[in-house]
Amino acid sequence: MSRELFFEEGGGLLASSAWNPVRLNAHGTVELRGIDSTYPRTVLAISALAKGVADRVRREGLAVVPEEGRRVFEVVDGALLVPDHAYMKGELFRAAATGGVESPAVAAYLDSVLGFCGDPAAAEALKEGDRYRSVERDLLRNFSSTPSEEEGLELVREACDRLERDVAALGRARTGEAVTDGS
Repeated sequence: MSRELFFEEGGGLLASSAWNPVRLNAHGTVELRGIDSTYPRTVLAISALAKGVADRVRREGLAVVPEEGRRVFEVVDGALLVPDHAYMKGELFRAAATGGVESPAVAAYLDSVLGFCGDPAAAEALKEGDRYRSVERDLLRNFSSTPSEEEGLELVREACDRLERDVAALGRARTGEAVTDGS
């Protein structure tokens, strides 16, 4: 981030990132914001993707350069060119808020991040065929009308079961056991 942009946003590391999708908090941790209402496997995949991007930038010694007018990630001459702050907080943010992963702008951006990271497991967790997974689409597919209290409770039970499967799969992946998709 350029020094001028840092000061335009308030001049403090915590203040300048207060409402960004990626936020450094007062405890020294990184928050990937806006992913808390999705499936655990998606949260884990996004976390792995963020780590993969950071690892590649460090491994290849790439300079990260925001570029006005850029819409996707691209490596050129030892630099990772990324969309500028105005696009990320403006047009792309609006596209994500109104169209989600169905938005062509959001899909193109995500495709470029996945391509840069090169992690097939993250792509598999985030995509279903050629479309990005969407909690909203899944929920709408399962309910044609407002769910009853019993259907709501069943949804909670299913979410708990899914969380248990995802955490177990993560544990198996860390120990090198074969991981199968139990969803």
